[in-house]
Amino acid sequence: MGKDRKGFKLEIAGASSLNFPTNNINNSSVPKFGFWITPSYQPYKVDWLEILGVFRYFKYNLDYYQKFQIGKNVYDHTTDFGLRLVYKKNKFSIEAEIVGRNGKSILSQTKDTINNTTITVSKSSQDLQWLLNFNYQISEKLMLSYNFGKKFDPILNYD
Repeated sequence: MGKDRKGFKLEIAGASSLNFPTNNINNSSVPKFGFWITPSYQPYKVDWLEILGVFRYFKYNLDYYQKFQIGKNVYDHTTDFGLRLVYKKNKFSIEAEIVGRNGKSILSQTKDTINNTTITVSKSSQDLQWLLNFNYQISEKLMLSYNFGKKFDPILNYD
């Protein structure tokens, strides 16, 4: 493990998935990709507190899901945002987290050439996740954790 740094920290990351839906190396698809930003702050004179924020954005390939996940609905994209507080004392820590999610999909778009407008029909939703984590550091490479809370509803089949 690295040094326990104090002050403001900013982590930026991204990822994508690559899928071979027909088990053929010549037929691959990227069903989703995303990035996230995690700012955090640990006061210089306080060892027992850390505050973290989170912003995540995921984009889903609707063509992939319509072709290979037949009958399942998925959002075009989701945005998560939230906060985590961490209390640390010796080998024990408690973490409280709350994260909100917005999901949106455009179902159809129709251009009205007479009025020069576009009519958009979309579907959106909001969800909330909260977690409490209890951690005990048994050794440098081993931690015992217990967590409970409410997870987000599944992304697939949002109906």
